[in-house]
Amino acid sequence: MYKFENRPAISAEERARMETKGTADLRGIDTDVVVAVTCHLFGIEQKAFLSRRRWAQEVKARAFFVWTLRAVGEQPISYPAIGRLIERDHSTVMYLHRKAILLRMVDRDFAAICNGLMAAYRKAQAHVCN
Repeated sequence: MYKFENRPAISAEERARMETKGTADLRGIDTDVVVAVTCHLFGIEQKAFLSRRRWAQEVKARAFFVWTLRAVGEQPISYPAIGRLIERDHSTVMYLHRKAILLRMVDRDFAAICNGLMAAYRKAQAHVCN
């Protein structure tokens, strides 16, 4: 069974606990949608996204996912919270975030995906604010 198939990535109790500990607010971000979009953009299945394999395309997808949750929203989501979403520890998530930043500098395709996401997010944000 896929982790995101029949239940939310973060339970309501976990979300409430994270909010009381000062972790970034997840109410505005639907992590299931971010996972689905990430898997679609990188051409992988959700099962592969959550697997322990370290194939290049899957690592890029995970790095994009981490970068997205850190870059989009009012506040960045904490590394431990992202780690719980993808069943990794916080140090792995920190590595993936650094990898995403590096990939944005050296990989044109990855940078284009990131820039497209940010442009769409800003456009949607401006539309909602007006």
